[in-house]
Amino acid sequence: MAKKKKLFFVTDVEGTGPDHEVNSMYQFASIPMLPDGKILTGSAWDVALRSENPDDHASETMKFLEEDQGITLPSLIARPNQASPYSAMIAFDTYIKNWMTDTGAEKAILIADNLAYDWGYTHSYFFRALKRNPFGYAGRNIPDMSMTLFSGSRDKWEEFRVTPHTHDALDDVTGNAEALAHMIKHHGLVLN
Repeated sequence: MAKKKKLFFVTDVEGTGPDHEVNSMYQFASIPMLPDGKILTGSAWDVALRSENPDDHASETMKFLEEDQGITLPSLIARPNQASPYSAMIAFDTYIKNWMTDTGAEKAILIADNLAYDWGYTHSYFFRALKRNPFGYAGRNIPDMSMTLFSGSRDKWEEFRVTPHTHDALDDVTGNAEALAHMIKHHGLVLN
């Protein structure tokens, strides 16, 4: 049986905490990548919080956001141009479908620098909006690929980011895609 042509979506999620059932994803971005490391045009979405109840966002993550970046719950609530979680996931699904059609790919694969976190949020939100996840039930974790390439070095790949890691989803996913492309082109990483 012939293998399905794959398109990889390097994806980053910013959320108010680690519990994707209680906390909220407030921003995410995704960049399609071909298996040869060619980076396609990415997109980002600002997402309205599912709840404005402070108890739903009382986490170490919110403390970090406030202390490190000055992001507070009121500032997240007041952001302009937020899409509802439902609308954001419909837009993301359409984005994935359009890229799949444009590239002739048959299978979408999510890649992230913290797969459990990023996939958990996208999976949960997709199921709430669409009752399905276009990425299926698995993805690829960049640190695992780094460990394979660089003799157990989980973080070596981070050296290959060009765009700084700022905790803005589009900045972060751009840097992650750059690092992944570097590993494909210069270190023999094969995406499958």
